[in-house]
Amino acid sequence: MESRISQLQSEVKKREQERDEVIEDLLVAQEECSMNADSIIRHSAASDNDDEDEGPVHQSEDILANLEAFDINFDTVFKDEKVAIESAYAARKEADLNKAEEAQWRWEKNLEEAARKELRAREGARRREEREQIENQKAEEAAKRHAEREMITRERQSVAALKRATQKKDGEIRATEKREKALNVWRKKLLATKRKEAKARDKKTCINLLRVARGYTRCRLLHHENRAAFQLSNRLQG
Repeated sequence: MESRISQLQSEVKKREQERDEVIEDLLVAQEECSMNADSIIRHSAASDNDDEDEGPVHQSEDILANLEAFDINFDTVFKDEKVAIESAYAARKEADLNKAEEAQWRWEKNLEEAARKELRAREGARRREEREQIENQKAEEAAKRHAEREMITRERQSVAALKRATQKKDGEIRATEKREKALNVWRKKLLATKRKEAKARDKKTCINLLRVARGYTRCRLLHHENRAAFQLSNRLQG
């Protein structure tokens, strides 16, 4: 757009220069015509008035009349041409100014549109950056929560493993205590059984001894009784 404005300005300067050259050429032509007219007048005045040949005199008069008419027409034509040139130049200048203003308006409009596009692009980039930051923050928070959950899970697993190990150890201790208690009970029962068996053996032995003693006593009594009866029978017979 700036290049277009520069081009229009250069065209305007070029046309102004062309206008100035045309006006200068017209002024030079007018000056030359005036100089030629003065030279012809001086040449006619210096010629012999008594010359019988009137052809050049009439010719000079005609040339002077034509020059006067030319001067008048030249001024009129030059004035009209000048007015026409100025009018055309003003029209072209106005058209160029209108074009320049239109180009300037278009350039400003395009500039505003480009600024709006740039603003929209920056706003879009800012929003994308904000969305990316929010997404990254969410991802970081999710990763943090996942790490915390994993840490809690590991801690729970560690606590559960320690609890299981403790329970296993406690179970083993309780099982050992139960085994020891059962062994003690078995030992006590075994001792009681042995004591009972010993008592039964002792009782049976005592009974047997009593039985033997009783049998012996009975035998002795029978022997004494039989002996007394024999002695008594002998006494009776004797």
